[in-house]
Amino acid sequence: MIKVIIISTEPGLNMMGGSEAVNQISSTLELIKYDNQQQPEGRFKDILDQWEVFRQTKKLATRYNNPKGFFKMLERAENNPAQPLALVFLNKQDVCAVLVASIKVESTPCAVGPVKLPNPKLRSLSAGESNFIHDGEQATIEAAKQVLEDFIKTKALDFIEMFNVLVDSPWY
Repeated sequence: MIKVIIISTEPGLNMMGGSEAVNQISSTLELIKYDNQQQPEGRFKDILDQWEVFRQTKKLATRYNNPKGFFKMLERAENNPAQPLALVFLNKQDVCAVLVASIKVESTPCAVGPVKLPNPKLRSLSAGESNFIHDGEQATIEAAKQVLEDFIKTKALDFIEMFNVLVDSPWY
């Protein structure tokens, strides 16, 4: 069974309906809330270290999936409308996938001719292809897809945006 750890700020989790709503998504989900006073220690530091080792062994290291870069995003998140979030997938105790994304609440402009229509604000999870690294196992990819699908089903998010997806990618 694959376990999922969500790392986010409190405002990011609140955008998704709060910790209680996120906990309803899956029984195999664990939350690590980050606040700007916290330095990575204990379980959080272990996850970041495992993430870095996994990233290097898969040779898919980019600035988009770097745990140090993600940690810097967390530190800067206080005044940012887009909140960083990481999903770390564990098979037993080993990292098997990481998805780095941001949560945004925005409304898209909508108009019919000169008339502007009010548009509700939608919560989205936005991630690029290079933000997702995985071990290539079908079970890992299916677990990641299931968690993302559960975000939509439970209405924690309104939509998920994946960009720069390659045609031969599991996300395609």
